[in-house]
Amino acid sequence: MKLTCRARATPETCDYSFLNSELPQVLACSVFATIAGMGHLAISLGLLKGDVYGSAAERALAAAVLGHYACCAGDTWASELGVLGGTPRLITTLLLRACPPGTNGGMSLLGTAASAAGGLAMGIGFAAADQLGTATGFGPPSQLSAMECVVLGLSMGFLGSIVDSLLGATLQATYYDTDRKCIVPPEKGSQKGVVHVCGMDLLSNEAVNLWSVLLTTIFSGAAYAAYDA
Repeated sequence: MKLTCRARATPETCDYSFLNSELPQVLACSVFATIAGMGHLAISLGLLKGDVYGSAAERALAAAVLGHYACCAGDTWASELGVLGGTPRLITTLLLRACPPGTNGGMSLLGTAASAAGGLAMGIGFAAADQLGTATGFGPPSQLSAMECVVLGLSMGFLGSIVDSLLGATLQATYYDTDRKCIVPPEKGSQKGVVHVCGMDLLSNEAVNLWSVLLTTIFSGAAYAAYDA
C-alpha cells in the first residue's frame, strides 16, 4: 500500500484511491485486535482496577487478540491457496452445489485446510512471541499456555473462514461472466452474459471481512472466558 504522487505533488495530483480500497482492509485486520490488546496491556500494568495480574479478563483479551489474527491469517491462506484446490462448492448448499472459483462463500477442501493451517501458524507464532517477550521482559505475558495458543489459533482460523464464507454467500453478491469465464463486480451484474451466482448485494468485500473478524474476535474471547471460568 503506498501513496503515489507525481513531482511537486498537490491534492489534485495525488492518488488517494488507497483510502477506498486498502485502508478499510487494513483497519478490518487490525483495529479490533488493537483495542483488545490495549485492554490487555492496561490490565497488565494495573491501570484498571480489580484482579490485575493473571485475571480472567486479561486472558480473555489475549485470546481475543489471537483469535482476531488467526481469523485474518486463515482467510488469507484460504483465499490464496484455495483456488488451487479444484472446483469449490457453495457453503449454503451444504457443499453440494459447485460454483466458479472466486465465488463468495465457495469452499474447497484445500482452502478449508489452508484456513486452519493459517490459524495454526498464527497460534504458534503468538506462543513463540509470548515466550520471547516474557523471557526478555519486552512485554507482559499473555497468560495463555503454548498449547492453548496453538489450539485457539487453529480453531479460530477454521471458524473465521466458515463465518467469512457464510457472510459472503448470503450478504455479498457474486456475479459470473459466462463469456469471459470469471467473477465480475456487482456493478456489472446487469450486463449481457453475466449471471447471479449467490448472495444479496448488502455488504462489500471489506465489510464481510470486518464482520467476520469482529465476530471471530468476540467469540474467541468469550469462548476462552467460558473455558477459563
